[in-house]
Amino acid sequence: MRYLILLMLLSSCSLSQYPEWVGIDSVKTIDQAFMYVEDNIIYTLDNGENWQFPEETADLKTGDCEDISALIAHLLIYNVGIDNVLLVLCKRKTDGNGHMMIKIGNKYYESIGGRGYYPNYDQAFKTVKEYSYDDYINKAMRHH
Repeated sequence: MRYLILLMLLSSCSLSQYPEWVGIDSVKTIDQAFMYVEDNIIYTLDNGENWQFPEETADLKTGDCEDISALIAHLLIYNVGIDNVLLVLCKRKTDGNGHMMIKIGNKYYESIGGRGYYPNYDQAFKTVKEYSYDDYINKAMRHH
């Protein structure tokens, strides 16, 4: 029950209520969500699978591909109003390394480096699992 209440609070939380996240209210489009993250979050590789909550990533201003993807998903859902956002855990076909990207409809978006739309996903990656935003938050709760 405690986790359900926490999940409900986190999934309905707006990052704009925190004054230290200047500029987050201005995110109203897909491009602005990616640019906000590009301008404010530093990519760092983590040692293991510690999935951060979007609020943590925004507060720490750092995260790996899962953390950054979750923050972008949060912005797309709560600021832009897109409800069919998925977080895609995948592997690179060249080296087998794991990665996470964003999927909206049938389009894939790179979460790292502000790259946005990734038209050649099927040539470069193999999908391992797709997570809804709520599924991601659930998994992040289990890792804390």
